[in-house]
Amino acid sequence: MVMKTKDKIIEILRAQGRLGPSELAIKLQISRQYIHRLLNELEHENRVERTGITPQVYYSIQTNQNINQKTIISFEDEKFLNEHFLLINPKGKLLKGFDAMAYWCEKQHLPIEKTIHEYIITRKKYLSYFNADAIIDGMTKLRSTKGFETIALDAIYYLDFYAIERFGKTGLGMLLHYAKQGQNKTLMKMIVSQVHHRINHLIANQKYQRYCSFLLQFQGKFK
Repeated sequence: MVMKTKDKIIEILRAQGRLGPSELAIKLQISRQYIHRLLNELEHENRVERTGITPQVYYSIQTNQNINQKTIISFEDEKFLNEHFLLINPKGKLLKGFDAMAYWCEKQHLPIEKTIHEYIITRKKYLSYFNADAIIDGMTKLRSTKGFETIALDAIYYLDFYAIERFGKTGLGMLLHYAKQGQNKTLMKMIVSQVHHRINHLIANQKYQRYCSFLLQFQGKFK
């Protein structure tokens, strides 16, 4: 019986641990386009898992078959998780939404439905600090600081909290941590894509015209 190419991939990964698409293509003597297609299918079937971030991506045998067995949650809750919850696992794989929460709950030995409910309540508490521009005005807290009168500061804004109680780093905090730690330009681009429209909106509303050129230059570095 002739072994299928996808089964050959599994056999190679089982023997060698993890490999990149190019290495697998060379071993199997097939094109890179074809190996990417097969790996995507295997990942969708939960037979392999991808780690790392483009261009340094690796594949290995899926070690956790339960992570994608979804608990039934409402559309609103799933949408909220997709917008707010992400993590990067120890292998460098970025997970978002339900998959990220499922992974986190498993590592913490927590019930997923109850934890999702608790996360949404906690996150919404912090979201209440955001203003109409979807940013946090830091002046309210700063004004109560001793010696505030001596600080030549008209305004200060935050794009998000770095971390929240119990659940640790926010999505933006997670991206910032790993982007800085690994000098990862892919993650830097993700940060810029998340925040640039809010900064532009703030500039337009508050008429901070002198900062426009700086913002455009900053964005240009990651194109």
